[in-house]
Amino acid sequence: MKIVLVHNFYQQGGGEDVVFSSEKKLLETNGHTVQSFTKYNEEIQRYSLTQKLALPLKTIYNTKYKAEFKIFLKTELPDIVHFHNIFPLISPAVYSACSELKIPVVQTLHNYRLLCLNAYFYRNKGVCEACLGRKVPWPGIIHACYRNSSSQSLVVAAMLSIHRLLKTWQRQVHQFIAVSQFVKEKMVEGEIPQEKISIKPNFVYPDPGTKCVLGEYVVFIGRVSEEKGIDTILKCWKSLSGIPLKIIGDSPELTVLRKRSGKENITNIEFLGGLPKTEVIGHLKNARLLISTSQLYETIGLVI
Repeated sequence: MKIVLVHNFYQQGGGEDVVFSSEKKLLETNGHTVQSFTKYNEEIQRYSLTQKLALPLKTIYNTKYKAEFKIFLKTELPDIVHFHNIFPLISPAVYSACSELKIPVVQTLHNYRLLCLNAYFYRNKGVCEACLGRKVPWPGIIHACYRNSSSQSLVVAAMLSIHRLLKTWQRQVHQFIAVSQFVKEKMVEGEIPQEKISIKPNFVYPDPGTKCVLGEYVVFIGRVSEEKGIDTILKCWKSLSGIPLKIIGDSPELTVLRKRSGKENITNIEFLGGLPKTEVIGHLKNARLLISTSQLYETIGLVI
């Protein structure tokens, strides 16, 4: 099968980027022909003032990238197009290119972007579903949920509202892939048809195999930020003095968290920052348990 993978890379790398790359390698290893159509948010830094002023409209519907993508599709002639992230540069306009050429579309749901302005269902240190089920996500605008900016939140809300009105996701996406049952249930609440959502958890490639030896410590890998549950980890590890924890990941909050763990005398946590893949694998070899950010509360329960 010939497959085109589409992904808009954020300025700060994350799990979606890893899944995109891993999936490409896995498909190619299994005999599929894979081509990529990618854009990078770093481009925005090189935009002229005029281009930056036009960015809100392009986030809603980027005609330039639609035309570029349509030419790409006519050249590659794929059997299917698999989208990962299209926000904010590529935009939902690319679905139309596939629809016009009658090419089936699959969209992986890495987060809650279709239902929530910040994509996390998280605000002010707690779960927030104020916009779930609303045709216009106006609470997200009021609370400036996207990058703490009312103007930028308005742009994201406009993108979501317009494409909900047009039923873009219902009409132009043939199948969605949710990374968990919970994500699927939330998307159904957000009016994505249940029968169009399949579940495929994130994976590790290549497969490291089954580990039989009990490790010496626990490893957390992910962006070290509030919405990923770092506060929960710090609170739990205060009472887990016998279990060392290595935290692998970076963020602007890292220095503050290191100082906080020292101040609160949490001596069994080691903040390693961002590491190359080879070093990450080295730490995993002797790990007792890996905490994934999508299953944070479950895995902490297993440790306790």
